[in-house]
Amino acid sequence: MKRRLVIVTIMFLAALMLSPGGGTLKASGGHETHYTIYYVCTCYTCPTGDVVGEWDVDCNGNWSGWGYAPYADPHCTETVMDIGAFCGPDY
Repeated sequence: MKRRLVIVTIMFLAALMLSPGGGTLKASGGHETHYTIYYVCTCYTCPTGDVVGEWDVDCNGNWSGWGYAPYADPHCTETVMDIGAFCGPDY
């Protein structure tokens, strides 16, 4: 399980860095964004409902956080997105 998490996280970060802009994605809709990733499977060691990742995207598109990447494992995790402070117009 831990190996799978590491591989998925590395793939997510590699795709982010190889994307246009080199990992500086603009926060959606001109707002800061917070992602909370919950575990929803019962087939592994984590109980259902445990938080297995939290990620923040600031107004400059910088990512910081820990654990599972948002939307990385749609079969065993659920991602909840919270919109934060307004960053200004999204041009």
